[in-house]
Amino acid sequence: MAIVDAQFRAAHLGVNIHPISEDATDDTAEVMQDLYRAIERDSNASQARWWAFDRAKQCGRGYYRVNTVYNDATDDPFDQKIVIQRILYQSAVVMDPAATMADCSDAQFAFLTAWVPM
Repeated sequence: MAIVDAQFRAAHLGVNIHPISEDATDDTAEVMQDLYRAIERDSNASQARWWAFDRAKQCGRGYYRVNTVYNDATDDPFDQKIVIQRILYQSAVVMDPAATMADCSDAQFAFLTAWVPM
């Protein structure tokens, strides 16, 4: 397992944005890449990915979540920001049972369940 952990740490996972259509420009892609990196940095995405990876090693599946939350740093109470969050209990994720791809990339929906106190 130590080799797998070392490979994961060395991978530097993230998203690379490239222009692919005729209307897209390198400048736009660069701005979008910078915005995405800010989202990853501000929400500590590497920790969420590590948590999901560790759970995948232990039980065969690992999830993290891209979510929106209200932004307390602004004056507008309706401003939101994009965050990447870990999912504490992997068993709380319910994927589309009709998904046929091994990674569930063809799933039409997924649910995140939670215990609610009486």
